Amino acid sequence: MPNTDSPAIIHLRDFIEEISNDPSRPDQGPALQIQITLNIPPVQPEEQSDDIDCTPIPTLIQFFTPAGQSHLYRPDTFIYAWGPFHIVHCQNDQPQMIVNAHTVNW
Repeated sequence: MPNTDSPAIIHLRDFIEEISNDPSRPDQGPALQIQITLNIPPVQPEEQSDDIDCTPIPTLIQFFTPAGQSHLYRPDTFIYAWGPFHIVHCQNDQPQMIVNAHTVNW
């Protein structure tokens, strides 16, 4: 299945699980990548159905950190990020969300 682009913007609030340099931009020093696991709970717990899969979605947040601030992003830091996203399918056919964040704040 090909990658699908979404014109929508997503807003995320979560804890950083892992942070690294963005491997898709190896020669751009301030390019970082944050890994989180996105959990989307049902709107109303009593509305959850057996035919709806609420599996956590591995999510990568890619962004450029402001100069001198990369040390502020550490595992277990609560962050807020927003930006456009797309979905790719990993080797195990599990979806993964890639967010190209406009802003990442802690």
